[in-house]
Amino acid sequence: MPPPDAPAQASARYPRPLGIPVAVCFTAYQSEHGMPYWKIRPVRETYLPGNAAIELDESIVDRSYDLVIRKTGPAIFYETKVEPFLTKASVDTVIVTGVNTSGCIRASVIDSFQRGYRTIVPEGCVGDVEEGPHHDTLRDVERRHAELVTLDSVLSHLRSLGRNATGAHLSRRYRPVHEGRDKRAHAAPGKRPPLARNRAITESISGRTELMNAKTSSLPAERKRGSGVKLVYDMLRDEILKLTLPPGSPVDEVQL
Repeated sequence: MPPPDAPAQASARYPRPLGIPVAVCFTAYQSEHGMPYWKIRPVRETYLPGNAAIELDESIVDRSYDLVIRKTGPAIFYETKVEPFLTKASVDTVIVTGVNTSGCIRASVIDSFQRGYRTIVPEGCVGDVEEGPHHDTLRDVERRHAELVTLDSVLSHLRSLGRNATGAHLSRRYRPVHEGRDKRAHAAPGKRPPLARNRAITESISGRTELMNAKTSSLPAERKRGSGVKLVYDMLRDEILKLTLPPGSPVDEVQL
């Protein structure tokens, strides 16, 4: 019982105008040697290059927008680029659609769940060759790993997000560099951004290096080297401890 065409097409097409990432996959192997343990004979005969069985339905894929991948296992995550693709887009929720419910859909739902994604399955957008395994799988994943919802509820939620649905999430985590530059000069001393803090450390080390040179300039040559190394060690030790210890900790009592 494959998913109806209209819901399947809607679930694939609707996220794109909202800027939501879409990944589309198909299963195929270079030869039958790549699937020696498949128990389903038609899989071994048809999941091969050039066979119509592995062709994507062009009504549900946009090759100029989607990540289109070939997979060699039931789960879309298995040895593919899907996870880096989702990570770069700051995705925290995955909507799984397709076929077969008891095979690739189940495996992809479990993999999504194991990777820490909130996983959603629109009931009208998945299907199977048999009705029994289809319903059994939906019952199981709803009890354990995913939220089983209607397509209408998914589309209604997406409409409420508007264009660039992932934009607000991205702006909190991946702010462009230029947006933060003007704030560095006004940051409180104890809350300086890393770049400003590193610059302060560099200036501190430079100043203490000048002091070290002044202290060792009058020493004999054989003592200059040893004294200079000791001063450099002490200087770097203090700066490292300032970064790693809580404020007010007794720096002099700590050994690196």
